[in-house]
Amino acid sequence: MFSTTLFKSYLNTKIIANKIFYYSSTLSTNNVVWDIIKNESKEGIVVIANNQTKGRGRGEKKWISKKNMDILCSFSMKQKFDISKMGLHALAIPIGIINGIKYFTDIPIKVKWPNDIYAKDKKIGGILIETKKIKNTIFF
Repeated sequence: MFSTTLFKSYLNTKIIANKIFYYSSTLSTNNVVWDIIKNESKEGIVVIANNQTKGRGRGEKKWISKKNMDILCSFSMKQKFDISKMGLHALAIPIGIINGIKYFTDIPIKVKWPNDIYAKDKKIGGILIETKKIKNTIFF
């Protein structure tokens, strides 16, 4: 069973995980995080699930996950860069994820641009960055 308290205890951040929502199963963590943002207009929301039945990948691709085997999460942040530099999120987020994994493990890991995470030449994850304007604030 996932522990939100334990998860939060390992974070060293002022923004991410201000609010954590855990689901044993959901359609899509991305859809849930956007629904919460529409109601709360907050950044730092994290949605975690043990299973998702309609996960989304890049474009029209589906994200297939294995129940209780995968890390499924989405989080919200407000736009940090000037609108002309919005593409920097697509670089900064994967690098942050890779650095976080490297900090806690000895697994040789890399990003296959634009959004795949590889370990030992096998795809182990993906990153989907969506951007929406909600109540005059840009979130991703």
